Amino acid sequence: MHFWLRLTLIGAVGVLVSVWLYRYTPYLELIASETGVLTAGGVFSCLALFLTFIPEDRRKTMRQWASYSLFEWRHAEIFWIGLLGAGLAVASCLCTIQIENSQSGKSVDVWVYSSGATARRDEAKTVPPGGRIRWVAPSWPLSRSSWEVRVGGYPVKPVTTRPWLRKDLVVPNSFLRPVVLVGAIGTLVKQAQNNKDLELHITINGRALAPLEFDGHSVWIGGGGLEVPQNVLSDWAEDLKDPLVASRLLQPGSLPRALMLEAGDRVEASLIHRDGRIWARVRSLEVRTPQGPLDIVQPLQLDLDP
Repeated sequence: MHFWLRLTLIGAVGVLVSVWLYRYTPYLELIASETGVLTAGGVFSCLALFLTFIPEDRRKTMRQWASYSLFEWRHAEIFWIGLLGAGLAVASCLCTIQIENSQSGKSVDVWVYSSGATARRDEAKTVPPGGRIRWVAPSWPLSRSSWEVRVGGYPVKPVTTRPWLRKDLVVPNSFLRPVVLVGAIGTLVKQAQNNKDLELHITINGRALAPLEFDGHSVWIGGGGLEVPQNVLSDWAEDLKDPLVASRLLQPGSLPRALMLEAGDRVEASLIHRDGRIWARVRSLEVRTPQGPLDIVQPLQLDLDP
């Protein structure tokens, strides 16, 4: 009876550990992969080769010790039940985020960090085309934790996860959310260099945000940390011929408070002097659903009031 109970416990521990490693971590996949540092077959081959150097009497002693420890030691059940409980406790304090790159022919850099933190360039992980990474981090037991996932060329994606729940993200589909870039024509950018009383007024769905001092820089709404895409560069090509204007428009700032835009939102922007004069007429944009990476950044350029 004790033999079968202990054998069942050993099998349960082995199966549960293997399933957890396979489902929530990259470690088992790395070892089993043919492209990993070691393959599973290679590990067992090395172990078998090592055992051939051990004399037969020593191997017999090792087998007897293993048999006693696994099946005859009187505290074996307590040991394996305790080991199983410890494993479950550790797994309940870890969360997993998986990022898969479904793009063909293009690698991406990925950062994962806690909400409110700042991504460091040297902490990026490169995901090859068709590849994926799994990011495992400590978490309070069975509680939700907030993270931010940044993929080069895409807006930051907030993620909420918890232990025993793997959050799966796919590049690019999971990161296709709209971002508006508010800029101004070259004349307005130059005027802002000598006029410190201009304010950028932004409303989203009729709700006004706090006015921003306008110094000529463009402003991200709904994201940040992106490069100005080629389609926007083409639209603003005439203004970008001036080096001063280009230095302002191509180095966008961000709103003091992060917010997310959704398709159908209406963004309005205008320039108003502090004395109340309208300096640039109200321009509006209805946010569209991005169909691909080129649709993520949607420009809104201010013009002179007629």
